[in-house]
Amino acid sequence: MARKVECLYCGQKFTRTQYSEHLEMEHTDEYVKLVERIKSALQIGDDIKYIATNNNITEAFVKKIEKQLMTFIKEDTTSYSPKNSNIKLLWEPENFKLETTTVWSFPDRGNWATHSGKYRGNWSPFIPRNIILRYSGEGETVLDQFVGSGTTLIETKLLKRKGIGVDINPEAVKLTKSNTSFEKKDSGEVEVHVGDARNLGFIKDESIDLKWKIFVIIAVIILLSAITFIILLHLYNNRNEGREVAMQAKEY
Repeated sequence: MARKVECLYCGQKFTRTQYSEHLEMEHTDEYVKLVERIKSALQIGDDIKYIATNNNITEAFVKKIEKQLMTFIKEDTTSYSPKNSNIKLLWEPENFKLETTTVWSFPDRGNWATHSGKYRGNWSPFIPRNIILRYSGEGETVLDQFVGSGTTLIETKLLKRKGIGVDINPEAVKLTKSNTSFEKKDSGEVEVHVGDARNLGFIKDESIDLKWKIFVIIAVIILLSAITFIILLHLYNNRNEGREVAMQAKEY
């Protein structure tokens, strides 16, 4: 016999399947909050079984919400709604401002549109958003030759650029295609290929306006060079100061 759970709002007992249906019919506000919690948990990468257990619902219901989040309706606004849901999800980060210093700090990881922290090693979408807005224009082409789960290409599509992604891992390419399959008016085009970053012969010469990962690598090299220079300069100054102290001591 299925274990029953008690409704927190009226005290009645239901199976897990009945409980989500009961909330939707009798406690609409709480149902919307439940779906929001599930959505947030999915976005940060929580396991479906864990989400279901914590919320006294079935795994099938969690999967249903997950599927809804990947099915979008066209809206010419700054947000979208999953079909059959009252939840508003943002197309863009709230109160976004371009970074203007060399130290970047974000209020959170960022989970607008289809961004998610599930894929190991992916970074905050605030990073490509800043770079793309500052170093490319609408309609220009951005290349990400290690595309992973598609964080950069999601941003190119949202920001009306053409995004080209390449990854040697077919599963990563499959995930990127899923993450960039949303429909939004006035969005950019995206194409994704399984391939080796060392062999990009299918791309026409001089057709790329922003080479994303190359840009990051160059920026890191410049940063490390600057840090090395500062350290060497500091050591040089300390050495000279040491010589001066030694000379003064010798005079005494």
